[in-house]
Amino acid sequence: MRTILLLALAVFGIFSCTKAETDITEESPEYRGTMTVIYNGEEFVSENVSVMVGLSEDSATMDMKMLKVKFVPAMPVRIDVLIPGVRVESVSEDGETVVFSGDGIIPYALGGEYRKFVVSGLSGKIENGMLSFDLVFGEYPTSYTGYLL
Repeated sequence: MRTILLLALAVFGIFSCTKAETDITEESPEYRGTMTVIYNGEEFVSENVSVMVGLSEDSATMDMKMLKVKFVPAMPVRIDVLIPGVRVESVSEDGETVVFSGDGIIPYALGGEYRKFVVSGLSGKIENGMLSFDLVFGEYPTSYTGYLL
């Protein structure tokens, strides 16, 4: 049943035409690491997951883009997921440490909004070349830890 739901969401996303504006560019920092998703009470671990981060010009918000992710083995395709407008709580004077959070963020995937998987409880930090965060996609707790490439 869940596989059918995931397929339906993928098809819906392919035919959606809404695009999100983003602060992520080719020069944005990219991190590579481990993502863990809790699905039906089981942990699914994915290695070598890339996440790009782009700070807004005023450093008040940032965008996060997870590249070619597959959240669970039953997911039929790998997708890019954009989490826009994440609130930046603080940036150190040297710019090396960024603390961020977010709640109620609608992610974008497959060309459109992914409302079924609203991001809640997002909290994380960039520090010493490491990006780490926890969040919930819809009802699925997800964590990530990666290092700057």
